Amino acid sequence: DDDDKGNRWHAKKHPNIILFAEKTSYTDLMQEVNRDFDITTIATGGQSSYLSIEYFVDELRQRQVDLAAEFIVFSIVDFDPSGDIIATNFVENLMDNGIKNIKTFPGTFYKLFKRKDTVIPEHMTDEQRNKVYRLPLKIRKSGLAAKWAARTGGVNGKKNILFGIETIVMPKAQIMQIFTTELSKIITIDFELIAKSRQMQTLKERMQAFALKKLQIGT
Repeated sequence: DDDDKGNRWHAKKHPNIILFAEKTSYTDLMQEVNRDFDITTIATGGQSSYLSIEYFVDELRQRQVDLAAEFIVFSIVDFDPSGDIIATNFVENLMDNGIKNIKTFPGTFYKLFKRKDTVIPEHMTDEQRNKVYRLPLKIRKSGLAAKWAARTGGVNGKKNILFGIETIVMPKAQIMQIFTTELSKIITIDFELIAKSRQMQTLKERMQAFALKKLQIGT
C-alpha cells in the first residue's frame, strides 16, 4: 500500500523543489508551505517505503514534470543517525526511480549532502543545542553514530557520538523562518502576495463559519 498518499502535496510552479519531513506531526506545516510557495511537500511518518516513493515519482511524471531537471530537497529530520539515514534513503529512492539530478549542498564535515537540512545545531539557540538525548547503545556500538558524527560533526561540532537532538526542540515557526530564508536563495518569494492570500483564506473561513451558523440558527 501507498502509506504516504495522504501526506504529500504536489505543486504547479515549483514541483522540483521538495520539502521532506520524517514526522507526520508536520503535515500542517507541509500544507502551509505547499500553499504559500507552491513547492512539493511530503511527510513520511518515519522511513518512507520504496513503493511510496515509486508512486510519488510516478505522480510527478503524470503531471508532466521534467524528471531530468535539477531537483532540490530540503529536510526536517531529527539531528541524529536515524534522521540522517531517513533523509539519505529518501533521496536515494528518488534517484532509483528516475530523479537523478539532485542539487548537492556542501557541509563543514562532508561535501556531498544531496539535501539541505533545516534542523541542525547552527540554526539553534544555545538552549536548544543543549536539549540533547543520549543515543541508544546499539546505535553507538554499531558504528552508525560514529559515521553520522563524522558526516555532521555531531551535536557539538566535535564529532560526539553520544547525543542527538530531536526536531521538537525547535518551534515550527522557527523552522519555517529558517526554511523560508533558504528557499529565498533559490526562488523569488513575494511575501506581500502571500500575506494577502492568507488574509483571503482567513476571510473565506470566517464567511463559511458565519454561513454555517446562520443555517444552524435557521433550522
